Amino acid sequence: MYATELIEVTRLKPFPVRDIRPSTLEKIKKRITESGYNPARPLSVVKSNGSFLIADGNHRFAVIQELNIDKVPCVVYEEGHDPYAPVSYTHLRAHETVLDIVCRLLLEKKKKKKNNKKRKKSNKINNE
Repeated sequence: MYATELIEVTRLKPFPVRDIRPSTLEKIKKRITESGYNPARPLSVVKSNGSFLIADGNHRFAVIQELNIDKVPCVVYEEGHDPYAPVSYTHLRAHETVLDIVCRLLLEKKKKKKNNKKRKKSNKINNE
């Protein structure tokens, strides 16, 4: 099970990752600086020995530290929970930003257009 809590940043520990991308940090920093931290995008953390290990949100965490934000919303999983267990498509869609929605719709449109071209080509070959 999990719960959503507002947690002090000092109690959070980053998951040791190797791929913190500067370009991603800049985008997140710009978004947070302009609009504030979006509480609809909580960090996912696992409670362990009085602290919280970040399972998802290491880029946001790095920016939060840089901007000296004191508390951040987190989805807290109990120790032993697999934070990398698959989540439903509905869960992912619930956390989409406007940009995510636009990108998804553009990709779906592109895929549909590509499939229509394949179908027309296939029909043309079958009719010959």
